Amino acid sequence: MPEVLDLTGLDAISSGVSTFADAGQRYVHVPTLRLPEGCTRDVLATLVCMDTRDGYPTRLFFSEQFSTTARALNWTAPVAIGGQTWYAFSWKDVPSSTRPVEVLIGHLAALLP
Repeated sequence: MPEVLDLTGLDAISSGVSTFADAGQRYVHVPTLRLPEGCTRDVLATLVCMDTRDGYPTRLFFSEQFSTTARALNWTAPVAIGGQTWYAFSWKDVPSSTRPVEVLIGHLAALLP
């Protein structure tokens, strides 16, 4: 890994946050992310992909698909990362940062009214 990711702020969101690389991309695993009100799931595991993937500058993957009252989510095909299946919806233009919490918040904006 060329740089160390600043995990500041993620400890307030979930315990057990960790990082790993898969196929040359950097990921932050957030094992228990509380989703905003209006989502059909309360808590899910997530992966924050800090690098360009699938034509997006960053991606947020979830352990399951869900819906929200905020908007219809355009789910993409499931992908295997780190030996598990993950799901992402289309949400673009969240830039990479050395602070994964900023990337996470950028993607979670899609779930807010």
